[in-house]
Amino acid sequence: MKPDRIDWGNALTAAGAVFAATAAWATLRTLQKQRQQLDEQRSVMAEQTRVLRLQQDQLLAYARDRTDQARRITVDSKFTDVPGHPNTDGNGSRTVTVTNPTDYPIRGVRVDFGGDPEWATIQLEGQYGATRSKYPIDVLAPRGVAVFYSGVWPANDIFYNPPQVTFTDSLGQQWKMNETGQLWLVTG
Repeated sequence: MKPDRIDWGNALTAAGAVFAATAAWATLRTLQKQRQQLDEQRSVMAEQTRVLRLQQDQLLAYARDRTDQARRITVDSKFTDVPGHPNTDGNGSRTVTVTNPTDYPIRGVRVDFGGDPEWATIQLEGQYGATRSKYPIDVLAPRGVAVFYSGVWPANDIFYNPPQVTFTDSLGQQWKMNETGQLWLVTG
């Protein structure tokens, strides 16, 4: 073989080897960059997850704060037979006591039977004794108690239409609560 002559078979093999080495190097660099990007992405996702958990904790704390006063309000309901009532089929009335044990007033306190406000009198009990009030109660003071007296109802009506208390807490949210203490947000 003469030195001035090129062996194209070997030249193509050499060129192919150089091309393959370049492609391998480029693939390796691409994989390294992708690995670096994935590591950065994992870091960003971990930070986002941490921030989302903090936000979730803050939202849960805010929700607990929003419902704290409302959850502490109590409703006590008692059925009373009406003695000497001319109808002997078990007519009676309800006494519903709403207690605000919190440090903030509640507003617009009203009690309804099945959505029908059939209340005869309302009595507020406080440090100065019992006083009459208009219905609904505009403001029930901190640590205040309001006693609602229903009119006379037939026994079936009074049992199948349990009282529901509606009130607005100190944050301006309107709530409903039934005699079992179940609470739900009406407006927020």
